[in-house]
Amino acid sequence: MQDQAPQQLTSSANHAPVTERVNVEPPILNGMASTEAMYIGMASAAISIFLAGVLQVFTGWGIVLIILVVVLPLLTLWYGSLYLMHVKRNKPDGFYVQMIHLYLVSKNYTKSKFIAHRGFWDIGR
Repeated sequence: MQDQAPQQLTSSANHAPVTERVNVEPPILNGMASTEAMYIGMASAAISIFLAGVLQVFTGWGIVLIILVVVLPLLTLWYGSLYLMHVKRNKPDGFYVQMIHLYLVSKNYTKSKFIAHRGFWDIGR
C-alpha cells in the first residue's frame, strides 16, 4: 500500500480545461460581457473627456471636471448594462449583434453576411 505513488493530476487530450468549453463570454456587470463593457467604457470616456475639455475652456473648473471624467464613464457603464440587460432578455446569445448588423445593412453601411431573399426558393430548372 505504501509503495504506490499518489496519482498525479495531469492534463490529457481527454480532459479539456473548463475554459475551453465556454461558448459565450461570461457576464461581468448586469449581464454585460467584458468586450461590451470595454466598448461602452471607451466611447463614454472619449465623450466625457471631450465634454470636460469644452467645459474647462468655458468655466475653468479643473478639479470638478476631472471628477466628471471619472464618474461619467462609470455611470454610463452602469446604466448601459441595465439597458443591455433589457435588450438581451429572453433572446439567444448574439441576437442584438445580428440586429445591429441587419440595421447597418438596411442603411447600406455594410454588406449582408446573411441570406436576405424574399420570395420562393427555386432549384433552377
